[in-house]
Amino acid sequence: MNKKNKKRKLTIKDIAQQARVSITTASFVLNGQDEKYGIKAETAERVREAVRKNNFQPNYGARILKTGKSNTLAFIAPSITDGFYNEVVVSIETAALKAGYQLILCNSLDNIETEKTYLKNLIERKVDGIVLIPVDPTAKHLQILKDEQIKTVLFCPPELADKHFYCVDFDLASAPRLTVDHLVEQGCKKIVMLDWRPAKPRSSSWARNRNVLRKTFQASLRKHGLSCGTDAVWTLFGEEENPADAEEFKKLLSKQKPDAIVAMRDIQLLRAWLPLTEAGLSVPADIRLAGCDDIQASVYWSPPLTSILMPKKELGLHVVNVLLNESIQSGIHTFPVELVPRASSR
Repeated sequence: MNKKNKKRKLTIKDIAQQARVSITTASFVLNGQDEKYGIKAETAERVREAVRKNNFQPNYGARILKTGKSNTLAFIAPSITDGFYNEVVVSIETAALKAGYQLILCNSLDNIETEKTYLKNLIERKVDGIVLIPVDPTAKHLQILKDEQIKTVLFCPPELADKHFYCVDFDLASAPRLTVDHLVEQGCKKIVMLDWRPAKPRSSSWARNRNVLRKTFQASLRKHGLSCGTDAVWTLFGEEENPADAEEFKKLLSKQKPDAIVAMRDIQLLRAWLPLTEAGLSVPADIRLAGCDDIQASVYWSPPLTSILMPKKELGLHVVNVLLNESIQSGIHTFPVELVPRASSR
């Protein structure tokens, strides 16, 4: 191609000229910082219109060299296809975009080697911060985040994490207490829990949370003078679907005749719904149900499912604020949970 006919690549200076603004103003808009610096909406829109009209692609490599920032954050989770984590992802991404940052999503699959690889790659990409649900909060490879001074928020039980990291978690210990108290108020006397069986060995954080839910549930039963032995916990409808679970579930229903079921995950009760119907039980007339993570689908069940609300939107906003606030380096924030009574338990 003749060099004279080769189209010159546009620069941010060209965009600024077309939008009739300074290069600095154009830069703020492109970096999503127009609100932060008080740029008028119509001015920001002129810049965006110039970008759209010219299909302008900023040179992010040059920007990183100049500013030392990539305007990207990352979130590493066990699986972002999980209904619960999916909602957490959306909350973090929404907060990040509002602050002018893009979010990179990574699935560790609860594999420590996969997690290590992602961390190495993200550091090489110069991300400005990482939200990590660690496979093992005490793992030695997390030291690289401190060595490289990568701002990091761990989403895990605080007692398992290095005190030099900022840590967030939900108050899971309160969930079974709130649920059992509610069911007892409804007149329930025979309450059982569906334990979440893992498909494979899981992270120490996950194991701790499972243990906390189970023990707090049994302690709550004892508080009310109800049966709290091993027969009060049924390990069914776990992470990996098992066709035998439905038949075992119906046998236990017939043998123990519970008047309420609490689950560690809402999805367990969705899987239990058909076997309940096949056993001739009606919700809530014959048996009351309550979940524990209030996934979006819960309100669309018939009847809608009672569950524990975990403030995922607030978590997303909080962790992004922590990542972008240079004065916050370590600390703990535990989000309270709330029972949301619906027709499945009333």
